[in-house]
This record gives sequence, structure tokens and C-alpha cells, in this order.
Amino acid sequence: MALSTTEAAYMASADATQPATWLRLLLDDLQVGLPVNTPISILEDNNGCIALSKEPVHHKRFKHVAMQHHFLRQKIEENTVKLEIVSAADNLANMLTKAMSQPAFEQVKEQTGISKYQSPA
Repeated sequence: MALSTTEAAYMASADATQPATWLRLLLDDLQVGLPVNTPISILEDNNGCIALSKEPVHHKRFKHVAMQHHFLRQKIEENTVKLEIVSAADNLANMLTKAMSQPAFEQVKEQTGISKYQSPA
């Protein structure tokens, strides 16, 4: 269980890195996808998470983070993954994790292509 939003974002980014790495290897085997030596971009809206993932020194406040989540830091050091900042307003995942105003929800809904289901008559 995460004790802060930074830790939760770090854990989520680490969990996203594992399947992204697997998909990258699969696409490389199929010879489709990203150009060789191009890191996978994981979008993150938490600056603390990005700082924690780039800093090799263990932060005192986060020394209890499970070692499985340091997989993210390893992949960043190998330059196979990079975390990129995305503004909270442009973070499409927010519609699944945060309360949103109606206009913000409508904007995200538009960006994701979600529409009201119309059953066939």
C-alpha cells in the first residue's frame, strides 16, 4: 500500500513498465514498432515520481518501496524506458482515477473517442 501520491505514482509507473517492456520485445521480434534504441515513453503527471525514478540514491522517505518497483529505475538506467511529464489536464487516465468537472470529463471523453452507445433499432 502506498503512503503518498508520489509513491503510488512510482508503483503504478513500475507496474506499467513491465508489460510495456514485454510489448516492446514482442514488437521488436515482429520487426514492427519503435525504432531500435528508442526508449518506451511512460506518461506521468507526478513530478515527485519522475524525480524518484531518476535518482539512484535511495530517498529516506521511500526506502520502504518494494524492490519490485525498482524495476522502473533499472529500465530508465538502461535507457529502455523514459518517464515523461504530462499535465493533469491532458492525462486521459484521470477519468478513471479522479473526480472531474463535467467540462473536463467531456473533453477527456472526446479525446478518447468514447461515445454514448446507441443500440441497433
